Amino acid sequence: SDSPQKKPVSLPFVVCEKFLEARCPICFENWDVNANRFARTCCYKRVCKGCTLECGGTEGLCPLCRCPHPQGDKEVVASTRRHAENDNPVAMSHLAQWYANGQYGLVKSHKKAVRLLQRAVELGDVYSMVELGYLYANGKGVRLDKKKGANYVRIAAERGYARAQCYFGICFRDGDGVAQDSVEAVCLYKLAANQGYTKAEHNL
Repeated sequence: SDSPQKKPVSLPFVVCEKFLEARCPICFENWDVNANRFARTCCYKRVCKGCTLECGGTEGLCPLCRCPHPQGDKEVVASTRRHAENDNPVAMSHLAQWYANGQYGLVKSHKKAVRLLQRAVELGDVYSMVELGYLYANGKGVRLDKKKGANYVRIAAERGYARAQCYFGICFRDGDGVAQDSVEAVCLYKLAANQGYTKAEHNL
């Protein structure tokens, strides 16, 4: 008999399509959630790897906003903070990472990282879903809640994000936030591995 189909994922937030780019703004090549994209810290628009290399990396003027790349920690943080305040989820995820690790001269603060990631998740950023899930699963900046942490990772995994699929597989392997299930773990590893995520290949 046919196995029952999984229910569609229910998002606990409203996804803002404004920042969910479907293609590179320079070459217009379509990309999916796993595309290798580089955010320029001057305008926080994401560009594919090929166009980043063609444009000389982060040197010279940005081909999109025609501004120079911020120089030094203070300029980078100021630009990132400005874009984060304007609800750019990529800038939020970067700033959250820097707060979580105490980078770019910022005082380490998991609580600030959580607040930024929560808003980025509301805007649909899959990278932030995984990072927020990790913080909940480890009780960093929030009350420890492995089930809630696994749920954030699940949402990103069901949207096809390979890193999240692998991480969710680890949750099933270890029984973190979900019922332990080695078969489901292997299925998730395979999904991620089929998209070229090497860590998942090592877990098989």
